[in-house]
Amino acid sequence: MPEGKQSVFKRLSRNNKITLICAACVIIVGVCCGAWAVLGEQKEVTISVDGEETTCVTFQHTVGELLDSEGITLSEEDTINVKLDQQLEDDQHIAIQRAFGVSIEADGTTIQMNIADGTVADALEEAGLILGEQDTVTPSLDTAVTSGMVIDVDRITIEEVIKETELAYTIERKRDSSMSIYDEEVIQEGKVGLQKDTYRVTYCDGEIINEELIGTETQDPVNEIVLTGSYDVASRSGVVDEGDTAFGGYGDNESGYAPNGMPCSDVLTVKATAYTHDGTMTKMGTPCRVGAIAVDPSVIPLGSKLYVEGYGVCTAEDTGGLIKGNRIDVFLNTEEECVAWGVKSVKVYILD
Repeated sequence: MPEGKQSVFKRLSRNNKITLICAACVIIVGVCCGAWAVLGEQKEVTISVDGEETTCVTFQHTVGELLDSEGITLSEEDTINVKLDQQLEDDQHIAIQRAFGVSIEADGTTIQMNIADGTVADALEEAGLILGEQDTVTPSLDTAVTSGMVIDVDRITIEEVIKETELAYTIERKRDSSMSIYDEEVIQEGKVGLQKDTYRVTYCDGEIINEELIGTETQDPVNEIVLTGSYDVASRSGVVDEGDTAFGGYGDNESGYAPNGMPCSDVLTVKATAYTHDGTMTKMGTPCRVGAIAVDPSVIPLGSKLYVEGYGVCTAEDTGGLIKGNRIDVFLNTEEECVAWGVKSVKVYILD
């Protein structure tokens, strides 16, 4: 080879080597830069789910992308300590708390809900329950919620209740010597009293759990006052009615029969009063009883069979200090019956 050509070839060989070296350097630098860039995108992240931690290396850019790549899904009630669109950082910690079920018993119903964390107060607020001033909650409001917890809300109300009780009045009797024992007069009307008891009543969910007497007001009753006569206008003993005189006498017996159809010999019109048990026997020694009456023997002989108007068939068996002339005293079983009988004019039929 000529000397000139050899010189040119040598120059070209040196240039090629330099070019190759430069190209290699460029490639190496590019590879290094690319590797550095890739390594710069790589992040080590710790994910905690209900306290259970997992560490992963990722090239994802956001929290949401990382969770998707790891197959982790979130419900509406789950909580996470970062936003899903937040950019990932190396050595980042992501904490996820899964929601769990709790029950709330309130107002006669059961509320089922999911919550991830918080206290009983947080659960009630999330359920939209408003507590009254006196309401009670079990467990307490500051208790941390746990899976399967049952929260009981008792609605407490307090009110004042007035209970009224009537107080009966008594009847006070006073004797009046100017009145017959068969007469009485109410001089003061009775009036019932009233007692008002005020109670503080506590209800739990509508049922009474406590009653406390906190006050009493009383309106005393007014007694009824009754005047009762103290003398007997016509009985077998006592004070005679000075204004009274005998009246009537034997009359004509046109029919010859008493109202009960029994034959009679005559008829008397008399003043009739009544008496009751006093522990004695009749003048004829027989027991005092209905059907035995007191008479004046000079007018109606003892032992006579009689028919007394409004009384019936009877026998004249007794006498009395005040039974004079055309008077009779019929026997009745009770004082009330005697008062009801009073003093009346009746016909007495003398039976045959």
